[in-house]
Amino acid sequence: MVRYSNDDGDTWQALANGITDTRHVVNLDLLPGGERCRLQVIVSSGLRGATATSDPFVVPQKARQAQLVAPHDGDVFSVGDPITFGGGGCSPDGGICDVDAVTWHSGLDGLLGTGYQVVRDDLRPGVHRITLSLPDCRHAEATASVWIRVNEREHCGASGDRRGAA
Repeated sequence: MVRYSNDDGDTWQALANGITDTRHVVNLDLLPGGERCRLQVIVSSGLRGATATSDPFVVPQKARQAQLVAPHDGDVFSVGDPITFGGGGCSPDGGICDVDAVTWHSGLDGLLGTGYQVVRDDLRPGVHRITLSLPDCRHAEATASVWIRVNEREHCGASGDRRGAA
């Protein structure tokens, strides 16, 4: 078993179990940082076991990264279409942020709402820069943006509604 600690061994996080290979790669970018991090390997042959723990080492702490999953850059909608804005952010050190701390803005229409998901059907025509913002857990802000277009709705025929015409 391979375990990781970012608090000098006070707590441990299991990274891998049942390893039969003599090597294992640990991606420290996915783990919380700290000043006194350690790796530990626990081996057992059934009756006998051994544990080896590394000397402390430093792993940089990571800020939250904003992840905008919808809409996609370049998406095109028509006026009145419901548009789902979805995303959030996380980091190994700061975890996920409160749902109320996630905000959505349009360069044309301003604040669109808060939360991991917002649905709006009232964006005005034009090109919108949509920005997801959230606290990065380091007293700053993490953002992600996409460009979308909202087109005027096309009308059928030049004279409007033709119901009842002979």
